[in-house]
Amino acid sequence: MEITLGNLTPSTPENPVHLAWWAPRKSQTAWNPHLNLEGCAVYRHMNSAYPKYSDVDFNGGNLQVDSNGQITIRFQAPATYYVTSWISVPHVHLRLCSNDTFAHTTQDAIVFIVDGPELVAGEAGSHLQILDYKNFTYAEKTGGPLRSVSDRDIIGVLTWRTTTPTTSSPFIDELVNNTDWDGLVLHPPQIMWTTPPTHMRMLPTATLGATRLEVFHLETCLWG
Repeated sequence: MEITLGNLTPSTPENPVHLAWWAPRKSQTAWNPHLNLEGCAVYRHMNSAYPKYSDVDFNGGNLQVDSNGQITIRFQAPATYYVTSWISVPHVHLRLCSNDTFAHTTQDAIVFIVDGPELVAGEAGSHLQILDYKNFTYAEKTGGPLRSVSDRDIIGVLTWRTTTPTTSSPFIDELVNNTDWDGLVLHPPQIMWTTPPTHMRMLPTATLGATRLEVFHLETCLWG
């Protein structure tokens, strides 16, 4: 993936500004972050999802922002991971710094759900903008075969599934109909925003039994 960001603090000869970004390891199953979550690999824990900076599969970088306050970053389509009983929305962390020490922002993030990347600002807020994005590794077929997954810390892959209700409740129907889904679809184990906590979006599992919904399902590996 390649994403061009704008409205960052511009670099000057006296004050160079750098953007650092990092994400979980490249997903061992193919998916298209610019479309939806279909095919994204899921690790059992964040500790196994993130490579160290010195690892050959480190999925990030550090570049200087140009004088117009823009920067283009590249990364591999990341995997995601469990957080207790939830699955994190696939994301890339961002941090803007001056002189290698001063952080302009708390941690921002680029998240992927449906119809392209979105920016999630840190607690202090952010004016970053996504100007353009490209997927250079578009996959005609996403996901498996799961037998091709070599990392035993990967426990499954996200797939689309349509649910049909078996029971209905006026209370639950009303909750579903009046909820601002904002493009986020959930399935147990539910999917959530992870950065920052103030931007988490969750819904009770019970709402999914009340109507016909397209949701994400975790297809597990044989050892998951």
